[in-house]
Amino acid sequence: MPDTGNDRDDERLQRLASGASVRKNGWAQTNEEMQLLADERREAGFEVVTATTLHTDTVTPDMGDDPERFGFVHVVPDNHADEVAEVLSTLDVTRYEAYRSTVGENAFLVVELLDESASRALLFASYYDPTEATGMVATARERGVLFTHLKRIDGTHLGTIRHEAIEPLLGPDA
Repeated sequence: MPDTGNDRDDERLQRLASGASVRKNGWAQTNEEMQLLADERREAGFEVVTATTLHTDTVTPDMGDDPERFGFVHVVPDNHADEVAEVLSTLDVTRYEAYRSTVGENAFLVVELLDESASRALLFASYYDPTEATGMVATARERGVLFTHLKRIDGTHLGTIRHEAIEPLLGPDA
């Protein structure tokens, strides 16, 4: 009997469904981890704001109008954007922590921006495809710095953080 392609289509659909399930589980686990970290900070006396991002892009200098703008661009949902903007406007980031894991083809990331002197923290969760980050990683390694940009769905800039220590964000497999 000739191959009509249906078997291949079925296999492809199964792979896609499996990948979606892996991503969904990884995303749920990442958000749970963010909440556990936030609870630990609160127990230590920190005022904590958390946000789950809607989308993350890995941007290179040649992808926009500003050749100095590169790094992670996280889209913050409208229901968190005002609070994130308010925190970022006064947060003096003295340290950051990044918790990264790879599940399937996706990198899941929780970032803590800490203002230790004021006992304040912003935590956000995101995920991205590391295979699409090679240009960003190369630029970060070349320049020795990486940026985190947060914006609203409509593109309104909420804040930018400069990271001198780039490895925690990129992970060992970058």
